[in-house]
Amino acid sequence: MKQQFRQVNQTLAAERQEKEDLESKNSRVQEALRLANKQSVDSRREQDSLTARIVSMEESLDIRNNKLKAAEDSIQLLRAQLNQYQHDFGNERIAREQIHQESQEKGLKLENLRKENDELKNMVQKYTEAQMQRLSSQYSNPNTTSPVSPTSPYHHGRDSMEERRGLGGGLGGGEEEEEEGRLTTIVVVNIQHGIIQ
Repeated sequence: MKQQFRQVNQTLAAERQEKEDLESKNSRVQEALRLANKQSVDSRREQDSLTARIVSMEESLDIRNNKLKAAEDSIQLLRAQLNQYQHDFGNERIAREQIHQESQEKGLKLENLRKENDELKNMVQKYTEAQMQRLSSQYSNPNTTSPVSPTSPYHHGRDSMEERRGLGGGLGGGEEEEEEGRLTTIVVVNIQHGIIQ
């Protein structure tokens, strides 16, 4: 596009120079005609020849003027196209920068979410291990008691077992251990189920 623009400018400069040359020649021819009229009537033929040359030069000058005007119109069109290309390129560059920035922001958010997810996983794992260790300790040391929520299955299980002891005269040693193990299993399953949810 820039090369075409330079070529058109060079062509216009050449056309202008040629136009000036033609006008200069025209002036010289007119002067020659005046001198010829003064010198002799016999120079009429030469005058006619010069007149024909002038007419031809004028026609050539008109043609070149038309070409010059067309070239100027082409230059205006090329300038408009160049401005449009520059505008479109600027818009595309801004759009690319916005897309790149949004991509970086989303990548950063994703990385933060991954870190938070890893932290939550670690917290859940530590909590589960602590609960399992506590329940295992309670199971291995049945005389050790720890606070149990009134709403937990283990609490209701112990109440039911105590009621059964009071009403039925108590359980045997093996039956009591089996009942304790069953209740411990229920508590572990409920804790794991709550964590998974």
